[in-house]
Amino acid sequence: MSIDLLTFRKDLEEANFQIGIDKGMWNVADENLQCSTWPKVIIWIKAASKNDGPERYYFNFDLTGYPNTAPTCCPWSSVKDERLPDELWPKGIKVVSSVFNPGWNKTALYAPCDRVAMIGHENWKSEFPHLWWNPSFTIEKYLNFLYRILNSSDYANS
Repeated sequence: MSIDLLTFRKDLEEANFQIGIDKGMWNVADENLQCSTWPKVIIWIKAASKNDGPERYYFNFDLTGYPNTAPTCCPWSSVKDERLPDELWPKGIKVVSSVFNPGWNKTALYAPCDRVAMIGHENWKSEFPHLWWNPSFTIEKYLNFLYRILNSSDYANS
């Protein structure tokens, strides 16, 4: 078993991750976590109830090099086991539509903790130091970011 997978599995046992599970905020979709698809892992995040929107969104995380390398993810269809169609990505007035922007990149989120978005946005390191990925973070940091956005007043599923 690789070091990055061992580290990830250890991080899933940490209190902050487990508290999120206990509160129904998130969980790994494969509860047995066999990780046969490692470094890809599907994780769901609970979303605020709005306009007949989904109860949760699934994300396909690429955790290559975790935690030394930042994760990247995109919204995922758990039913079809493929990237969620653009029109079903979360929407909002400002921040949500900025983060969930398939027009920018269909395989990543526009966020300071996302590996793909970090490239070319070095200014985010000083603007969002609490979100700019560093190797001391665990997956809970990214999940908490997504949870806050999907449960914010800006989130409006249309």
